[in-house]
Amino acid sequence: MRTPSRRRPLRRLLRFLLLLALLLACCHVLMPQHVTVQAPVSAPANSTPSLPWQLTLVNRWNGLPETRSFWLKTIADGEKVDRRIAGTLNDMLNDAEAQGYEVHLNAGFRTSAEQQALFEDKVAAFCAGGYDGVTASELAGQWVSRPGTSEHELGLAVDIGTETPALYDWLQDNSWRYGFIQRYPENKTALTGVAHEPWHYRYVGKEAAAEMYAQGLCLEEYLAQYNG
Repeated sequence: MRTPSRRRPLRRLLRFLLLLALLLACCHVLMPQHVTVQAPVSAPANSTPSLPWQLTLVNRWNGLPETRSFWLKTIADGEKVDRRIAGTLNDMLNDAEAQGYEVHLNAGFRTSAEQQALFEDKVAAFCAGGYDGVTASELAGQWVSRPGTSEHELGLAVDIGTETPALYDWLQDNSWRYGFIQRYPENKTALTGVAHEPWHYRYVGKEAAAEMYAQGLCLEEYLAQYNG
């Protein structure tokens, strides 16, 4: 008569531990993550701390608010955004796909450390092209925001990628319906401080987005009216 193998309880334990590890990993990815973002000391002060959260102004002249706490939620392509915008962002992306456009997210929330690394990479690329350090830093700032001055650090902005460029026309015409704006329009670089980025979309809320779309305003122009 064959006796039960002593290895069976060990195998069951290993299977249980493996399932537990997978469950914890899924929870880490899917469950909202609370973050507290603090402006790097190198970033300029924010001059508009009293604005509603969705209208927070961050650009090369206005750094992150001193302290900002919010929950992150993982959405398409494993990117994370402020939980408060996740639902309407998913609606916009799903509706774009329903129109036949190929859609994916290249970027969502970034830490200041991640933003620093991106900025340094861009500076290095310009230096490799023959520019001196000061010029390379200035040119890099037109394409990659310095740490503490990027909307990605707010969790309210995403970079949307596609193999069908017509998607950007659709987004420009329809994103306001979901509370998003094309943050860096082609003719507003002097006001935004950033070169035209048709892929960069920022949540401002449906009311503000509708007004900005109707009047052809960038966020800086809208807030000048809002505060006036």
